[in-house]
Amino acid sequence: MAITILDEPQIYWPICNDVEWIFESTNFAQVNFSFVIELYVEGNIHSTHEVYPEFSASGKFNISTIGRAILTSVYCNPAIQVQELNTDQTFSILIYEKYGAVPVIYLASMVASSGINFLNGAFRYDELYLNQYAYTTYNVNSGANRLFLTDFPRDKRDLVAYNESKFLAIINQRGAGLTGEVILYDITGTQITSDTWSITEIVPLVSVGPSALVNFTSLVIGDFTNCYYYTIRLYETLNPTTRTSEAYKIYYDTSCSSYERIRLHWLNRFGAWDSFSFTLLSEESTEIQANRYSRATGRWTTKEDYYVYSRSITDGHQMTMSKFMQDKLILNSDWIHQDVQQWLVRSLYESPRVYLETELGQTSLRFEPVVVTNSSSILKQRRKFGLIQELVTIDRTYTKVSQLG
Repeated sequence: MAITILDEPQIYWPICNDVEWIFESTNFAQVNFSFVIELYVEGNIHSTHEVYPEFSASGKFNISTIGRAILTSVYCNPAIQVQELNTDQTFSILIYEKYGAVPVIYLASMVASSGINFLNGAFRYDELYLNQYAYTTYNVNSGANRLFLTDFPRDKRDLVAYNESKFLAIINQRGAGLTGEVILYDITGTQITSDTWSITEIVPLVSVGPSALVNFTSLVIGDFTNCYYYTIRLYETLNPTTRTSEAYKIYYDTSCSSYERIRLHWLNRFGAWDSFSFTLLSEESTEIQANRYSRATGRWTTKEDYYVYSRSITDGHQMTMSKFMQDKLILNSDWIHQDVQQWLVRSLYESPRVYLETELGQTSLRFEPVVVTNSSSILKQRRKFGLIQELVTIDRTYTKVSQLG
């Protein structure tokens, strides 16, 4: 007579979706029967829960609400070459039986789950179940050409200018030593130069913008003079051909623009960071709210001891106490392919965390948190819309309150 774990979450499952253990007990018919669950995070007890059988002898325990409050994604700092993307806590549970006329927990009935790590991700139902998400697709230890944690369409050009930031992340489940590799190519596909670096993180987030590569590797600015595109590849140092990432292609953007380039970075559905540059005219505006009051135009006079109305126009009637300013920004993309537009609106508009990077530089101080206010998205198709652009509306998070009037 025992507890059996029937099903448990897949490792590196997105924590913001349902994360359930399903279990059963042969003692379910005992009076006042229930399961007692202890949740452990990094081997330390987090909380204790009591659940009841829901279907015959079987019950379930969902940690999604708890886990999403614990697991976070690291800030995308371009000044650090490689970071651990997630806090990478390991979650596990202990399950006990509790029953009796006076219910008692039977410690000897305890069953332990395996330790599970998760991504700080959130998927649509069809993306997760109907398309059968599998973490091995993004796990460099699972085979060759494993994908980075981004949905950017691989057959389209991912453009990055020299001073702009770009980030790539992948799962390294075994914690094996990885090697990062960058190869630069000219427009004919001829290799210009290359370099490598070491990676030890479990879920590495790598800063791979051109200027970051110059800062962190042996590459120099001159290497990018004739660069048309470059590739980023991660591989197990001891298994360089059989356990590798894809060779992600990034196109070096040297185009001139009449307008300031504005680049956004946001948390995507994997809990990693996506990026996109808006190169057409951006418009800044400010929404101003006034706190107003009315005051009487008359006053008591001490000299005559009676009420008179002011004959001075400077006294005023409708007055402003203070003003509140909310800065806003409208960004316009260049003409883009429908696949890029559909990726952009799905990924950006649904993200809870967005940073704005201007062309001013490469330090973390240039990343400003903003709020994307587009309340709906259209997955545009060229046969209906023709040439496709995207307009993004933004609220700046730093507001201003005036002095008292």
